[in-house]
Amino acid sequence: MADNEWKRLIVNMALSKTKAGVQDTGDLLFDDFDDTVFADYTTGSNETQKRAALFYETCLKRCLRELKPDFARRFADLGNRITINKEYADYGYLFELPSDFYWLIRQTDESSRKTSIDCDVLDFTEYAHTVEGTDDEVYICTTAHTSVDDTSDGEPPDDDGDSNWTIDEDSEWNAAEWEEEKSYTADTDGKLLGTSTYSNSGGDSAYIEYIPYAQAGINDDPSKYPEEFKHALATLLAMELELDFERRQKLLIEYENYAKPKAREEEGSDEYVKKITKVTDARSNLTVG
Repeated sequence: MADNEWKRLIVNMALSKTKAGVQDTGDLLFDDFDDTVFADYTTGSNETQKRAALFYETCLKRCLRELKPDFARRFADLGNRITINKEYADYGYLFELPSDFYWLIRQTDESSRKTSIDCDVLDFTEYAHTVEGTDDEVYICTTAHTSVDDTSDGEPPDDDGDSNWTIDEDSEWNAAEWEEEKSYTADTDGKLLGTSTYSNSGGDSAYIEYIPYAQAGINDDPSKYPEEFKHALATLLAMELELDFERRQKLLIEYENYAKPKAREEEGSDEYVKKITKVTDARSNLTVG
């Protein structure tokens, strides 16, 4: 692979901030650094290159999460709400997040994007979709499938014994209307948006501002990074590469000077994604686990 000049620039900026880089005349810096090494750090030519490639993506993700730069922001209408065989505490609606979702900035109003709406990203385990059948019973998805009308993959109950759905005898769960050409899931893990407010222009969905995973170290494009973001990323990477404790502390303080002005109270830290593993957890105000 060819040299990735933009990532190499950031790595060299990071090295120049380390104690060794400050004292070195230039021999420490790299003339070539391709994506093969970023994809597999063990292929690096020396320990410094391996460490730089190892920590690059982690540092990038943290910078994206804490600085929330404009170049990485996206907006999305999340489509129809879903229902699952789990409780979700005080929230009235659940929505599936975009396939490239990495980090939520906020739920906002499509017509007034300065508005922030109370919501959470909830992490469920072993959940399944539920729908209301033509007989008004609640059905739970037992086999993952994409729904097709007038077939065995249609709305339950169907003529083939509901091969993809099973009726919930206790009707414990809420249920949404069945949809054609929708991907239904059984016993899966993942993150869903919990909210009690519709916020898209149609008044039937959630509208969010988020950071996509494509900009989180996979297919990222460093040529789009503004100078401030490059320096923040290089500073955080330098801290990971630095072996001297005092120098590490100084670099962390320098990085926080970039990050703190950008912080928003509603997101907090890594605990923003709340883990829900069973109904009793959901009933205790979404305790972080």
